Amino acid sequence: MVILGGAGSVPGVMLGAVLIIGYDKVILPQLAILLAALWPNISVGPVPNLRGASFLTFGLALYLTVLWRARRKSLTFKGE
Repeated sequence: MVILGGAGSVPGVMLGAVLIIGYDKVILPQLAILLAALWPNISVGPVPNLRGASFLTFGLALYLTVLWRARRKSLTFKGE
């Protein structure tokens, strides 16, 4: 939550918390229902478990946020 919203901003941390909880409790279950409805039952195999993929997506969001903030900060220092 702190990484996504920013350590120096209380509203940013609250926004990060809302994003994480909203993704985990609202978006991910809806995606699982949609995927189960669209997944063909021919020979592709069972429907993938999106709950297990949430660790991957949280890690990816964390990595991309840190990378984006580091690049933005390095561009600011170069311009000074």
